Amino acid sequence: MDQATAKQIQNQNQQQPQSNRQAVPATGNRQPDELKGLGMMMQQLLHGMQIHGKALNQVSTDINTKMDNMFTELNTKYDTVSNHIKRIDVQLAQTTESIKSQQGTLPGKNVMNPRVEHCNAAELRCGKSKGKEPEQLSVETVPDAEERT
Repeated sequence: MDQATAKQIQNQNQQQPQSNRQAVPATGNRQPDELKGLGMMMQQLLHGMQIHGKALNQVSTDINTKMDNMFTELNTKYDTVSNHIKRIDVQLAQTTESIKSQQGTLPGKNVMNPRVEHCNAAELRCGKSKGKEPEQLSVETVPDAEERT
């Protein structure tokens, strides 16, 4: 740039009011000002990225904490339901066994009478009652037992 244009710009700058001087920089100072502006913009960008990075880390930590809490709660509920199902299975098995051995119905297979040892009285065909234990009742004690067989 030649000296005549530089003087012309300098004269124009002196004639303009103070507020306009910053808006139109001199050509010689233009590159350093642009570099300063770019440097400032880069610093602002880096600062913004740091702030957003910290916020993102905080949000990520919060999400991980919530997920861990939900996982723990879900495991607790699963264990509770599992234990409840086990108890229901036991109750079902007990109910099935009690239904199988109900009074007044004949079982599907032969079941030993639990009251065999305690027989208080027996009525014979001839009409006589005997009050002896089942072990004591035999063919010899029953009159005419051999004749009937």
